Amino acid sequence: MLTPFPIPLLPEIQFQAPWFLLLALAAPLVLVMGGRSGTAPAVVFSSLSLLGDIGKPRKNRIGGLGPWLAALGIVATSLALARPQRIDARDHQSTTGIEIQLVIDISGSMSIEDFFLGGQKINRLEAAKQVIQDFVRSRPSDRIGLVIFAGRAYPIGPLTLDHDWLLDRIREDIHFNYNIEQGTAIGSAIASSTERLMERDATSKIVILLTDGAQSVEGLSPMEAAKMASTLGIKFYPIAIGTEGRHFVPRMGGAISQSFDLETLEGVAEVSGGKAFLAKNLSSLQAVFDEIDQLEKSEMTKETIIEAEELFHWPAAVAFGLVCLSLFGRETIFRSSP
Repeated sequence: MLTPFPIPLLPEIQFQAPWFLLLALAAPLVLVMGGRSGTAPAVVFSSLSLLGDIGKPRKNRIGGLGPWLAALGIVATSLALARPQRIDARDHQSTTGIEIQLVIDISGSMSIEDFFLGGQKINRLEAAKQVIQDFVRSRPSDRIGLVIFAGRAYPIGPLTLDHDWLLDRIREDIHFNYNIEQGTAIGSAIASSTERLMERDATSKIVILLTDGAQSVEGLSPMEAAKMASTLGIKFYPIAIGTEGRHFVPRMGGAISQSFDLETLEGVAEVSGGKAFLAKNLSSLQAVFDEIDQLEKSEMTKETIIEAEELFHWPAAVAFGLVCLSLFGRETIFRSSP
C-alpha cells in the first residue's frame, strides 16, 4: 500500500503514490541520448575534397528541442501518476448537550431587596435574572427551558437552542405582573418541569430550581414530585436564595419573617442525585451557578475532517500537450533534411 508523501515547502500538497516520481529519473537519460555521438549525414559529390570530414564523430547539442520535450513529458507523466492532492484538514467539534429546565420563583417575597449590585440594593428576582443570563450564555450547546411559579407553575416557551430568544424572555417575561395565585408551589413547579423534560430523548436532563421560600400551598409535595422525576433520570439542583430574618416585602407592602426549608430542598436533590445550595448574596449565587456549570458538562467530540482535491489532471494535461507538440514538431518545424 502506497503511503501519502507531503511536500515540505507546500504542506497542503501531498502525493498519494510518490514512488511514481522515480520515473522522472529517466528524463536526464533522454537528454543524454538525444545528444549522443554519431556520424554526420553524407551525400556523394563529384569532388572528393568535399568528403574530407565524412566519418568524423559529431556531437549534437544536448538541448535540442525534441529531447527536451520528451524529458519534460516524462517528468509531467511521473507527476500525474504520483497523484498530487491538495489536502484540506479541518477540526470539527460536535457536542452532546444537556437538557436544562430553569424553574424560577416569582412569588411576592422575591421582591425583598437584600442583594447588592454595584453598591445598589436589588431584589432577589433581579439578582437571579442577572446570574441566570450569564449561565445561559455559558451553555451554547444545551437546550434550555424556562418555568416560573408562585402559587402554580407557568411555563414560558419550549426548551430551545435559540438562546438569544431565551435571554429576551428572561429579561422581559420574568417579573411579578402575572395573574398567578400567590404562594410557593414547589411541588407543582417540579412536576411542570418534569413533564416538559420527560418528552425529550437527551441522555442528561437537569432542573435548576431557585426559590426563597418553602412549600405553602396544598397539592403535590416537592418530595413526591422529585421521586417521580428521579425515575425518569432527571437530576435536581435546588437553590435557596436570600437571607433569613424579618424583611420588608415591597410587593406585599409589609414585613415577613423569612425562613427556608433547606431540609426539603436537600431531600429533593438527594433523591435525584443532584445537590442543594444556599445563596445569601450575589457573589455566592454566582458561585452556585459556576459550580453547577462545572458539575454538568456537555460531552464534546473532536474529529479531524480531511478532504483531498485531486490535482493529477494538471500534470497529465501538460504531458499530453508535450506529446502532441513533439509529434507535430517531428513532422513540421523539427523535421530535418539530409
